Amino acid sequence: MDAKKLAVMPQARSIALLSAALVFLTGCPNDRLQNVDECAMEARASESESCTTSPDNHPDVGQCKAGQYACIDGVKDRSACVDEVGPSAEVCDGVDNDCDGTDDDNIKTEDDPRIGVVCGRDKVPPSKVNVGPCKLGKTACVDGNPDFCAGLVEPKDEVCDGIDNDCNGQVDEGIMLFELCSDGNPKAGVGQCRPGTRQCTNGSMNAGVCENQVFPSLELCNSKDDDCDGIADNTCQVSISCSSNVTTVPGVPVTLHGNITSTEPITSIVWTVVSGPDGGVGTPNQWTPSPPTSDTEVFIADIIGDYVIEETATDANNIKATCQMHVKVINTGLHAQLDWSSLGDVDLHLLKGTQTSWFSSNDTYYSNKSTSWGALLDHDDIDGYGPENIRLAVPVAGEIYTIGVHAYTNVAASIATVRVYCGMSTMPKVIYTSRPLYGVNGVGACSQNEFWKVATVVFDANGACTVTYLNQYSTSAERCATF
Repeated sequence: MDAKKLAVMPQARSIALLSAALVFLTGCPNDRLQNVDECAMEARASESESCTTSPDNHPDVGQCKAGQYACIDGVKDRSACVDEVGPSAEVCDGVDNDCDGTDDDNIKTEDDPRIGVVCGRDKVPPSKVNVGPCKLGKTACVDGNPDFCAGLVEPKDEVCDGIDNDCNGQVDEGIMLFELCSDGNPKAGVGQCRPGTRQCTNGSMNAGVCENQVFPSLELCNSKDDDCDGIADNTCQVSISCSSNVTTVPGVPVTLHGNITSTEPITSIVWTVVSGPDGGVGTPNQWTPSPPTSDTEVFIADIIGDYVIEETATDANNIKATCQMHVKVINTGLHAQLDWSSLGDVDLHLLKGTQTSWFSSNDTYYSNKSTSWGALLDHDDIDGYGPENIRLAVPVAGEIYTIGVHAYTNVAASIATVRVYCGMSTMPKVIYTSRPLYGVNGVGACSQNEFWKVATVVFDANGACTVTYLNQYSTSAERCATF
């Protein structure tokens, strides 16, 4: 044999052995001899074939996508489907988790606890829930937002529709049509005479009823044309001129005078608080003496705000004269006011400092109405609703004053409201409302009845105050033992 051929034979044998090894390593089918690049290309092609393992899977719908068969050592393994994303429970995230073609549908509370939670308590007060159309809602998923309050119906202004829109238990109260009427009143528009308006009845406007007309009346000495004859005070024989408007502070008496003149004897004088702040009309001990029946009277207001007071004098011929004056009551220093929503004895407290317990000499309350350090409680309202007022004319700069509310006795689910005034103002600096308070009958102080520690008030050297909301609840027994 040719020597050159003999030299080549070992080299060919080596190439054959190498090719066989490539077949084993790359998994080339049919034992074909292929180079490494061809086998890799076939392996990559097998990787691109998609697969699913779940019969409920919906590839390419929502979050779902198919997987790919795994390629192991260049051979496609149909038992291994990788990178597959299947359906999951629907949650509120703007994604079609269950792959049914719709985002955020059929969400269950057990899968997303944010859904189905009662909401709207900040929009509908407890007293108005399920009154009229008002109701709370439940959280629902809207555009991926789980905080939408579905089904919430808030109180609205009353309209004439046969519905209790403001949810106060009355339907269409105070609703009048803005159509003037003057049925049987030929002098409407002359002097004090005025036309009326049509009334809302049974959810619709009653064209046959003209409400609130002002007809001619007995002429009074009040600079007004009461009998609507075009001339004011043309038949009166008595006149009255009230004293000027006055500004005062809570609890400080003011003297009011009517300056009555008459050609006939005056047979009666009546003073009336026509309007005032909440709780300011008919408050006990407003007049000295009481009832007021003289031309000069002393008026005391404990509640901050504006009062309109009227004096009416009647002479022997039943001719009347009236006048009005304003009393403006402003705050100085610290003033706390309490009222509550239902019958029962709820008490207001103001404690000086933090080193002593409540129901002590440093606490202003029903048993310590006038403290040695200057705080005053106006009166103890034991029947319900209030208001009760505590005032401190000259607070000490830097001292901590704490406001508290005690459900003393016979209190069931009563909502307390506390208004805090600082400095010379007729408007409260803050208004706080409690959760429902409870107090067992006949128990009283230092018991298991609830005590609401409301807020602390601190004044600086310039008379400005800082109010810090505490909103802490405990028993009154705990407050008797410590701050």
